[in-house]
Amino acid sequence: MELFSSKYLQCLALLLICVSVEYTVNGIECYQCNSGAAYSGPDCETFDVSKRDIFKVSCNSSNGFVYTRCRKTIQTVKGETRYIRSCATAGYSDGGTRCIDRIGTAEVKVRYCECTQPLCNSSAVFLASLLLVAVGYVIASSAKMIL
Repeated sequence: MELFSSKYLQCLALLLICVSVEYTVNGIECYQCNSGAAYSGPDCETFDVSKRDIFKVSCNSSNGFVYTRCRKTIQTVKGETRYIRSCATAGYSDGGTRCIDRIGTAEVKVRYCECTQPLCNSSAVFLASLLLVAVGYVIASSAKMIL
C-alpha cells in the first residue's frame, strides 16, 4: 500500500475526526494539581513520571461547562513560583498547543499553556503536541498535492 495514497489519507483523516469527536463528547483527560504546599506540593512542579497517575482526572462536563482542553499555568508572585495543571472549558488555543505570557503589577508573572489532546498538560507532552500538529500539516499538504 502506498503511504500517501488518496484512500489511505482519507481513512486517516476520518479516524482523526472520530477520535476528536470522542474527546469532545465524553470530555478530555487532563492532569490536575497545584504545586502549592497546601495542595499537591512539589510533585506537581517536577512531575515525576512515576507519580503522574495520581494527578490524572477525567474532565467530564458539569454545571453547564464542557471541558475541551487542558491547561498548565505557571505563576510567579513576589518570587514564589507555582505550577497549576487543570481542565479548561475554553481559552486561547484553537487547536494544538499555545502559550501566552502575562505580566502584572506587584511582581506577578503568569504563563498559560493550553492544549487539546488528552493528558497534554504534562511537561514534555507540549513538545509532542507541536510535533503532532506539524505531522498533520505535512499529511494534509500531501493530500492536496495528490488530489
